[in-house]
Amino acid sequence: MPAGLQRCAPYPAFPDANCTGVPTGITPVKYTGPCTIKTDGTVIEAKLVTCALSIQAKQVMIKNSRIDGTVGTPNGTEQYSFTIMDSEVHAPRATGTESQGVGDANFTMIRVEVTGGNRSVYCRKNCRVEDSWVHGQDIAQEPRIHASGIRQSQGSTILHNRIHCSVADTPSGGGCSANLTGYGDFEPVRDNRIEKNLFVATPAGACAYGGSSGDDGTKPYGNQALGIVFVDNIFQRGRTGKCGFYFPITDFDSSRPGNKWVNNKWDDGVALPPAN
Repeated sequence: MPAGLQRCAPYPAFPDANCTGVPTGITPVKYTGPCTIKTDGTVIEAKLVTCALSIQAKQVMIKNSRIDGTVGTPNGTEQYSFTIMDSEVHAPRATGTESQGVGDANFTMIRVEVTGGNRSVYCRKNCRVEDSWVHGQDIAQEPRIHASGIRQSQGSTILHNRIHCSVADTPSGGGCSANLTGYGDFEPVRDNRIEKNLFVATPAGACAYGGSSGDDGTKPYGNQALGIVFVDNIFQRGRTGKCGFYFPITDFDSSRPGNKWVNNKWDDGVALPPAN
């Protein structure tokens, strides 16, 4: 395959090291540009970036690159946008400060491998994560830190990825929450499509959260989830037989408007029902 060209095999195969990250034949060179991107249309190609890239511009493109740091728009902002593809993001260890690989709003992520940090990806507003591999989170033993693969909030398309929260529990009570989380803390979890993903067996309590966490009033928006669609996903049984320690899926309310659970299965082909 020519340098710079890679494709992931279609479902029911799933992305892995062979089709994510920097393509074979490309050696990124040291990036000497700014870590805060403020010029619309900036392109970062075949670079080794060793800082946190703060995207404060529109239509930024990152490709064929390795980021030893993080990539994201400022939390809560929606006026910026970026695409990252055929790249690697290695977030620093999460200690007392959160360390997130890729987020938060108006981004597209294709054939990207994300490791490190406590959260690989945060799709807070309007994101597409496709043909990617998230795993290998890295958290300190203290204080208590919760980890996840992808956190969904609003307007996410999560299509054909290998999703794994893999860190072990820590003595302080930290560890994985789930491969895919989604809580009604800041806004309702809504309008998300989760399709053709592999949920790798995890030490977390569950493999996926369905957006209705805290619907008993413990979270301000927990009872307002809607438009959450799970279709054609595969859940590994793993050593517990449940994908997670307790559940494959939890807090998915089938009665909420637009919520759908379609053709999701265990990795042995047995149909998997939703769990509220």
